[in-house]
Amino acid sequence: PTGGIVDFASGTFDTVKRATEVGDQFTRVRPARYIHPDGVVRCYDRKEAEGQKILISVEKGRYSDDTYMLHENLVTEREVFMVTKKRLMKLKTVLGAWTVDWQYEYDKILWPPTILQEGDRWVLIIQPKEEKKSGLGGFFSKNTEKKVVLPEGTIRGSAQLLSRVIDALIKCNNNFETIFMDMIVSKNKLAMESW
Repeated sequence: PTGGIVDFASGTFDTVKRATEVGDQFTRVRPARYIHPDGVVRCYDRKEAEGQKILISVEKGRYSDDTYMLHENLVTEREVFMVTKKRLMKLKTVLGAWTVDWQYEYDKILWPPTILQEGDRWVLIIQPKEEKKSGLGGFFSKNTEKKVVLPEGTIRGSAQLLSRVIDALIKCNNNFETIFMDMIVSKNKLAMESW
């Protein structure tokens, strides 16, 4: 009888040990759900979850205090155009780490993006305010316009939504909640139209 108790105790401890070791082997199947700033839990949206994951990982969390709004993967999967509460960013990944190619806060942008179609792709043209040039009186100023080529298959409505959200954020006057709710409604309408 004593041997049975020892075997039982030994088997129990082995089971507990295996159970704690297995916890380290789990990996996420999908990114964590993005909870919107209004706190309402909506249906899982993989694109939003991936966008939030990218935002908090950019340059080791440098922009994690910002609020994710929208993003579009660009021509390659290694580039992303992101709209947040505070800024526009073009991001790229190098060896698995996201870095900022360029970023502008909304008070540094002249006007809403222009939407153009080039072949079968939609393009957003972002015009940042000119920076003060030093040296040679600014004679050699360069064009600061930023061109964002949206991926093939993007519909005009998606390009217009991006432009409208950016325009509203430029003019927002601390009215973020209204802009956010309008964006959610517009995204839902686009989703319904594409069905």
